[in-house]
Amino acid sequence: MLCVMFVSHFAISQQFTSAYELLAEMTNSADRLNYSGLVTYEKSGRLKTLKVLHLARDEISYEKIVHVDGPKGEFAQWRHRAACKGLNPMISGNDLPSLNEDSLKRFAGSYSFEIRGQSRVASRIGTLLFIKPNDQFRLPYILTIDQQSNLILKSVILDLSGKPLERFQFIEIAIGGDLDLLELPASAATGNSNSNCNLGFIEQEQRQWLVDWVPPGFVMTSSEKNEATDHTTMVFSDGLASFSVFVISGSKSSGLPSFTSSSGATTVVSVKLNLDGAPITVSVVGEIPQATGKKIAQSILQSSETTKTP
Repeated sequence: MLCVMFVSHFAISQQFTSAYELLAEMTNSADRLNYSGLVTYEKSGRLKTLKVLHLARDEISYEKIVHVDGPKGEFAQWRHRAACKGLNPMISGNDLPSLNEDSLKRFAGSYSFEIRGQSRVASRIGTLLFIKPNDQFRLPYILTIDQQSNLILKSVILDLSGKPLERFQFIEIAIGGDLDLLELPASAATGNSNSNCNLGFIEQEQRQWLVDWVPPGFVMTSSEKNEATDHTTMVFSDGLASFSVFVISGSKSSGLPSFTSSSGATTVVSVKLNLDGAPITVSVVGEIPQATGKKIAQSILQSSETTKTP
């Protein structure tokens, strides 16, 4: 019995190590490789098809997205290697979770990783990786990672019951080859750039609003106050998922409704609070369950001194 327990524990430990290493390789491959292809992105019953291009040269990555159905649209950006990158970096600059080595270490404490066999995507064999949250405050993911290149071929964000909320996948993909010979567009040096990746603690300024409760592992990554409108925005991340908190005070708060809605994996919760006789509206937007968003919104306090996020 002791031998069986030891072997079982060893096998589980080995699986976790290999799953974690697979995820680490995936975060690096997205920046190192040149690839292009067709992507489908499904959210709330709506399906988009996109043509994507990614070129990597030295410390610079260039990304371009073209919408091939629906309204015409095109997006391009370049960024330095040190910048954060999403699980699906070609969809948009900010809609998807950001990953780098530091964020990977951070969210490893909030999720468990499990390899679940193989799957075929875009005529390529990939490894299925299940990212399971260790609590009920965040959402699970299933990734398909290419066995040859370690590029992500498919990702699905699930709700807590296992129902798909959002789905991204390549239907055609080319990696390397002639793409390795292409020059970066001249506009890459002057285009939209994303070179900042801050996942550390951010101190809240004196008399700013304080989020008194966030799920374990989440930290504030940015905070901004618009003095003209008296609106405060705070962004939190656990290294994988993220959410934003918007606080509107004063007369502009009175005309805003309370509501809860969702679109794919994105939850929107807006509540009205009364703190010391002053009405405020708090909105939480992010890839989190609705119950989590409500608990965060209702925890807002007014800070009288400089503090750090919990």
